[in-house]
Amino acid sequence: ALSQGERLDWLGSGLIVGLLAAGGLLLAAGLVPHLRAPGTLAALAVLVDRHSVVLGLSLFGLRVILLAVAFLIPAYLGAVQGYRPEQTGRALRWLALPQLATGLAAAWLVRRSDARWGLAGGLSLAALACVRASRLTCDWAGEDFRPVLLLLSLGLSFAFVSLIALIWLSTESRWSASMPSAPPT
Repeated sequence: ALSQGERLDWLGSGLIVGLLAAGGLLLAAGLVPHLRAPGTLAALAVLVDRHSVVLGLSLFGLRVILLAVAFLIPAYLGAVQGYRPEQTGRALRWLALPQLATGLAAAWLVRRSDARWGLAGGLSLAALACVRASRLTCDWAGEDFRPVLLLLSLGLSFAFVSLIALIWLSTESRWSASMPSAPPT
């Protein structure tokens, strides 16, 4: 619902209203057992933990950046420059192709360093790409997006891989801390 809302006129679309209602019902159905069972409120406390909030906000920010790439650039190229979908795809290849290599490089680097640096670096590169794209004029065509898309490709790869690693490490440390220690054998 959130990713297609703008395209389908938000609450003016029955599909979006249905998706939002279904999402709300599923969220409530998932929360009710946690609220009724004893001792499960501790698991909900993880959601308000400082680290979880920072990771959640980072994930939300990356989703907004992805929405800009997936929606705004193709919409601009189609409306202002008159690009057909095939031409837009050729212009956006500068985002997709480098991500294959940079995703693997980011995974290799995150394993050998602190994932927080990868997340900070990736978000910084994505922010730099957004600043560069803020100079958009009606003269921009597909090739003018190349530096922006290359920066986004690097930034998103490092940010996503690092964010996944941080979420995994955060979940793993909480899981191991909540497990009772086994008696010695």
